[in-house]
Amino acid sequence: MVSRDGTTKSSFSNTKTNYSFTNEKKRERGGGKKKTLTTIVSAAQAAKSNDPVDNDDNDELLKTPTKKKKTNKTTNNVKHERAPPKNWEECLAKIKQMRKNGPLAPVDTMGCEKIAETSDEKQKRYRTLISAMLSSQTKDQINHATMNKLIALNKDTAEGILNTTEDDLDEIIHQVGFHRNKAKYLRAAAKICVEKYGGDIPPDLESLVELPGVGPKMGHLIMNVGWEKPSGICVDVHVHRITERLGWVSESCAVTNAGSPRKRTPEDTRVALENWLPKDEWVEINPLLVGFGQLYCTPLRPKCSECDVADLCQNAFRDAATPTKKKNNLKSSKN
Repeated sequence: MVSRDGTTKSSFSNTKTNYSFTNEKKRERGGGKKKTLTTIVSAAQAAKSNDPVDNDDNDELLKTPTKKKKTNKTTNNVKHERAPPKNWEECLAKIKQMRKNGPLAPVDTMGCEKIAETSDEKQKRYRTLISAMLSSQTKDQINHATMNKLIALNKDTAEGILNTTEDDLDEIIHQVGFHRNKAKYLRAAAKICVEKYGGDIPPDLESLVELPGVGPKMGHLIMNVGWEKPSGICVDVHVHRITERLGWVSESCAVTNAGSPRKRTPEDTRVALENWLPKDEWVEINPLLVGFGQLYCTPLRPKCSECDVADLCQNAFRDAATPTKKKNNLKSSKN
């Protein structure tokens, strides 16, 4: 693996979407009644306004939208943290040092910021939008390769997307997760961007999350990278998992309207982190922890024995042991 030189640059990955069309199961690729792009935009917007919002931009909701009470996509019932967690500065400093001295992570070379690099600012912003929309349920390597295909075919602008049929676009992006739905969303979003923003992307978070296929997490990522105007912390699965393991977000941040605890969402994590984490850390924290999660603090069998933060982590070694080791440990304790 390649060693790092210098400081870590912000780049982004692994976001997820959570919207769908009611006719998705009815229409097979290349068959069935074709719908106009205007109809697609209307259907996407209707689904988004009626569906319950999963603040993790969860792709599983792409399958079957359900009509429920309209919710605000950029808000959540969150009980704010009152004080920063103990030793967070020391912990963050150690993570930064590990990322600086350790190998490159996929996000460092294939993240959203790297894909979007171009001297044309407008094109950079639109590449950021496309990359974010494709990244959900898709590894950085696949997203990077797919974006390179789109760029080579001049499909990295709103006009380029609109000049491509849905079936052709689906064929180009077929390696990404939920590619069929994403092809619909890309064309629907492109139509809005051309008609309302002259082919550019919306300039604010509220307008961004109104685009088909764009949720709060993607919105913050796009604002941070595309416009370079931090609007909030981008909390993906890595940031959500790692901050929970470190104890940076307490159980009290997630409650129902009745005041009882519920399962914490990435949106809960975002609001809780923003309550105490200094704003100058908001942009860097995502690529920093994404890379840390890709290299060390993995979902399964994290490499706690290689981690300099283990002595500060309340969950160190809890998930690190393999099932076989756990079984042997149990036998040893009985003997």
